[in-house]
Amino acid sequence: MYFTNEMLISGDANVLRHYQSARQRWNVILQETDYSNPSQLSQRLTNEQLWFERYCGGRGVGQEVMVITGLTIFYNTQSGYGEHYQHAFFIYQSFMQSYCSIEVKNMAQKLAQDYALVQGSSHGY
Repeated sequence: MYFTNEMLISGDANVLRHYQSARQRWNVILQETDYSNPSQLSQRLTNEQLWFERYCGGRGVGQEVMVITGLTIFYNTQSGYGEHYQHAFFIYQSFMQSYCSIEVKNMAQKLAQDYALVQGSSHGY
């Protein structure tokens, strides 16, 4: 979350466009997702990584935006994942089973822990 934080702090308005593009892309991906088959989504994510890198700010920024948007699309600060926990966990599993870069997988692991989607969270929220 380093690249996009830096963009926010420096006032780079492109960060908002990157997240909006990512949200629209994730909406399409999830509409076409069979939630009973994480290997299907994992294959798709492997291919989608290049789209996010190309259209969401380049390699580092695009990877961050891909992971953050994907793992937090069902999250809100009032109820966490709530009734959408299984969908979020499914996305996490798909990231872990994908052939996305090690940077993407590491980011997904850390974010899932930070958001208490998987064990190992030090924040507890």
